[in-house]
Amino acid sequence: MVLLTLTPLAAAQPSQGFTATPALESLALQQHQDSASYKSTLTNNTGQAVQVHVTTKDFSAAGTSGGIAFLDSTSGSHSLAGALSSSRQDFSLPAHQTQMITITLHGANTLAAGGHYAAVLYQISGAAKVPLRQTVASLVFATAQGSGTYGIRLLPVQQSAALFGVPSAYSLVFANTGNVQATPRGYINLSGPFHEQIAKGIINPDSGLLLPDSDRLFAVRTNRIHRAWWPGVYTLRAYYRYDNQGNYRVATKHFFFVNFWLAFVVVCALTGAGVLLFKLQKRLPSRKRLTGTTNVK
Repeated sequence: MVLLTLTPLAAAQPSQGFTATPALESLALQQHQDSASYKSTLTNNTGQAVQVHVTTKDFSAAGTSGGIAFLDSTSGSHSLAGALSSSRQDFSLPAHQTQMITITLHGANTLAAGGHYAAVLYQISGAAKVPLRQTVASLVFATAQGSGTYGIRLLPVQQSAALFGVPSAYSLVFANTGNVQATPRGYINLSGPFHEQIAKGIINPDSGLLLPDSDRLFAVRTNRIHRAWWPGVYTLRAYYRYDNQGNYRVATKHFFFVNFWLAFVVVCALTGAGVLLFKLQKRLPSRKRLTGTTNVK
């Protein structure tokens, strides 16, 4: 079941019920570092006391939307749940109160090369007379320095032709070609048939993550700089990289744009001119009447 999205800004939105912070935690391990820890808090924003049970689960990408699905198994190459422990597994949390616990990563040296990730789950239940079942998750990512490979690739852009106007947003699908979670960055630029800049947009302004061995769709909205009037071949260029990569890679897509409304106006104008010319010709005297002769006896 898809429960969360891999976007820090979305995950950090305040909740009317319970809030876990940080929503996403990144543990950058040095070489030969065997353990690491961080503080995690759960806030009860409701008016009733609850019981909380803390557990961990691995997860994987669910489709290309950026959602995740929790896994029952802990044997994957990017598994982290089995290496995490919490300072408290069960506790009571009064109304409008916050509880802090320590999450510790053990045995980091035994982890396979690459990125690892899991979720710390707060399983919340209410009193017997007030049934309540809710789970709040905090995502943990661990990466050992020098133990993984980074890489992303932009899949071919699906844009063939446009009739009523150039698109205001483009769907870019990135594939993670490495074994570490990555954050795609970059921008797109749209130019017209005379090389004039039409629009531009930022890729992944919300810092969404791309998990290893997965694809993810990023919708890129553009800001218009000039109106697209002329029909012809338009060029979309995507300049992209992942966090901390020095150089941009460039992907280019050409598509044909026919300004339907401009074509409609031109056709209507030509049709109107033709009708007017036809009516004018009918009103003119015929050549026979103008040059005719008169017989005289």
